[in-house]
Amino acid sequence: MKIYYDLKTLQVPLKYPVVTIGSFDGLHKGHQKILQKLVQLARKNQGESFAITFWPHPRQVLKPRDEHELLLTLDEKISFFKETGIQHLVIVRFDLNFAKQSYQVFFNKTIISKFQTRCLVVGYDHAFGKNREGNLRLLENLCQKSGIRLFSVAPIKAGAEIASSTRIRYFLKQGKIEEANRLLGYGYFLEGPVVRGAGQGQRLGFPTLNFKCGEKLIPSSGVYATRVEIKGQSYAGALNIGYAPTLGRNHFALEVHIIHPRVLQRPKMIRVIFLKRIRAEKKFETINQLKNAIRKDVRVAQFVYQKRGGDLNVHFKGTQKSDR
Repeated sequence: MKIYYDLKTLQVPLKYPVVTIGSFDGLHKGHQKILQKLVQLARKNQGESFAITFWPHPRQVLKPRDEHELLLTLDEKISFFKETGIQHLVIVRFDLNFAKQSYQVFFNKTIISKFQTRCLVVGYDHAFGKNREGNLRLLENLCQKSGIRLFSVAPIKAGAEIASSTRIRYFLKQGKIEEANRLLGYGYFLEGPVVRGAGQGQRLGFPTLNFKCGEKLIPSSGVYATRVEIKGQSYAGALNIGYAPTLGRNHFALEVHIIHPRVLQRPKMIRVIFLKRIRAEKKFETINQLKNAIRKDVRVAQFVYQKRGGDLNVHFKGTQKSDR
């Protein structure tokens, strides 16, 4: 997969360009279906597949004072795109000047002039241009006048829920991990550097690894069953998110207890994949009550890991590997 950070670096003419556009935060099941259609059309027409995405996320630019927790960092998004089979990823820098383009200007300058698009693939609720004024009906008219074949991909459901980044964020903030994972099509995860903690877990008999995760959305406070990945190895983990109120800690922390005796050295980086929320964070009356609760949490986390932790769906599964 070729990656472009500047539209000027695209080499034209392109071979039957099949294009999709979107923020693709989370690359959930709905996004995966769009990309699958993109790859299929490019191969069917012996063309080239292009995914155009934006960074920073448009909402971070347009509403900087609001909370905008991401489901994927840019590096994670790129890594996932590589698994989809697309041939070209174009990362457009999104700023206020770019946001001022009307949908007609964006369509003419980018979709037609720059890419010479032959097929365009979008989601059922696609909107583009200034203030998202370009809806699917207007896009259909523009494509028809320009001789571009437009394909709109129907919504993807998991049960009664439609896969959307907004809905996934809602579930994660509620601690509803299993619901979020079903819409994502993989296990939501946090990844980051291990940092030194206060050693409270060690003193309780349950040593933990504290870590940071940057700008990603952190699920609601509580205890979670997780799969922990360290240098290509996987372990069962019990993750605590929050303030540890029984211990009187006054700062927020992410700390995971590895349920495995072989992790002897503190790693530099870890990835923690969420499997299930065990319970909410709670202030216990005594340290012994806390220890008993942690023992129970660890047993539950190990059971969940043994039942689900080895499933393939804890990882992002792309459409098809590229043969280009």
